Amino acid sequence: MQCPKCGNENADNVWICGSCRHVLRDHSGQTEFVESRTSKLAVLSLVLGFCSLFLFVLAGIPAIVIGIISIVRIGRSGGMLRGKRIAMAGVPISIFLMGTFFLLWSLDAPPIPNDYTIADLRSAPAECAESFEILKTLVHDGKH
Repeated sequence: MQCPKCGNENADNVWICGSCRHVLRDHSGQTEFVESRTSKLAVLSLVLGFCSLFLFVLAGIPAIVIGIISIVRIGRSGGMLRGKRIAMAGVPISIFLMGTFFLLWSLDAPPIPNDYTIADLRSAPAECAESFEILKTLVHDGKH
């Protein structure tokens, strides 16, 4: 039997082309050619991969796991499923975008001028001790 996809000549009793893995027969043994379909998990992996820029690990980790599951299922489907490249794109995209999110998140914002906390005042140099004492009295007077 000749494969309609790649033209490879296969034995009459095979179900899947030995060259391109195209399904030559359905499970009932009919010689009708079965069309493969794109894996929904592969598409989901890619979509979650892109969402990982905004949702970080909430979308990134599932994108990686679903992508790997999709690649395995596509490989085992015997040509019934396609979309391996889509799933393989979803995994590194999610890793890259999660890394980008983490780098953007870890950047420290610049300090606000004249904005100090009590911790800043406690760690101030000795010449600022008098100012600190004045501030302490003002804070205690404001509470009573």
